[in-house]
Amino acid sequence: MSQHEGDLRIEDVRFIEQTEFPLTFVSGVGDEMLLKIVYDGRVVSRDTVARILGHVATLLEGMAASPDSTLADLPLLTEAERQQVLVEWNRTDAPYPADKCAHELFEVQAIRTPDAPALVFEGETMSYAELNRRANRLAHTLRERGIGPETLVGVAIDRSFDMIVAVLGIMKAGAAYLPLDPSYPPDRLGYIIEDSRIRLLITHTSLADRLPEHEVDTLFLDTAWPQIERAPASNPENRAVPGSLAYAIYTSGSTGQPKGSLLEHRGLTNLSIGYADALGIGPGSRVLQFFSFGFDGSLLEIFPALTHGATLVLARRETLLSPADLRELVRAEKISHSLMPPAMLSVLPPDDLPDLKVLVSGGDALLPEVAARWLGDDRRLINAYGPTETTVCVALHEVTEADVRAGR
Repeated sequence: MSQHEGDLRIEDVRFIEQTEFPLTFVSGVGDEMLLKIVYDGRVVSRDTVARILGHVATLLEGMAASPDSTLADLPLLTEAERQQVLVEWNRTDAPYPADKCAHELFEVQAIRTPDAPALVFEGETMSYAELNRRANRLAHTLRERGIGPETLVGVAIDRSFDMIVAVLGIMKAGAAYLPLDPSYPPDRLGYIIEDSRIRLLITHTSLADRLPEHEVDTLFLDTAWPQIERAPASNPENRAVPGSLAYAIYTSGSTGQPKGSLLEHRGLTNLSIGYADALGIGPGSRVLQFFSFGFDGSLLEIFPALTHGATLVLARRETLLSPADLRELVRAEKISHSLMPPAMLSVLPPDDLPDLKVLVSGGDALLPEVAARWLGDDRRLINAYGPTETTVCVALHEVTEADVRAGR
């Protein structure tokens, strides 16, 4: 500060701005526009700030070029970022049998490895050949009842061999299946049955009292099996095409009211091939079927396994909900691949599971502290994400030590 001939003049003023926020954007308008970002380098990186400034510059250039445009129509991404998002990050195409349905891939596998174990449940094993024969007999029976393409068939069966037989049999008949988890509240099941307008319900007599009243034609698989067993064991002629309806899944939706999503065969085939390739599922793999049958995560367990010669291990719901029993199941059955929600991973002991080589977390956010418990030198931990409407899964990220340290 200096004084000259009675006038007070202030020179060379410096000050430090600091707020309680890790990043503050300041804008001032005068003869020129002032733009400034103040940030905490411990929280926000210089690269992030530079990217934000690039977005602002792109926005301002767009405003100058198109002053009559609405804000929603103005660009934010730079040309380099647009190239990265639209082209470089989307180079994920890979060849797969786009002309085949998932049940056809299973049939090929049953011919390739007929004696290999396809299913395991409570100490019993079913081979690929036997599973294919049973599904074929059911498919022929369903066709005799008028079940075919674009027909929706409900399946309300507890975890068992019959649950998988029903799914494959429905698809082989050319129809689509709707999973109805018997553990769901009767009101929810009743709404789904009515809203979906299923043509047929396949269930067990032991579940009759747990299901809501309905007027749908019902096939009790356990008591009807002696008659079903008289049907041909050969593969029926395939009547479904990649664009045919494969299954329907009901989610709670944003309002809490169940909402149905209809998915085609082409997406399920793509999912089965891509997921199995990414996780290394094949002959010798033992995949746990953990998620509820009524949740789309179950498709990630069932179809990649049965289309690639792996063994699908089933267990009762009570076993899967008990951390101690679940851990013993994974250890005793030598599970190599499993998909579990973070909530279960947070309470399940990770030690003494030498056969568990690939663990996928899905259904909720995977916290760094939970990921740190499960990372191992010889175990892959993968975070999966995808909405029901996109055929279960759209993204897989392999978690690393660096991810955990960075808290992401």
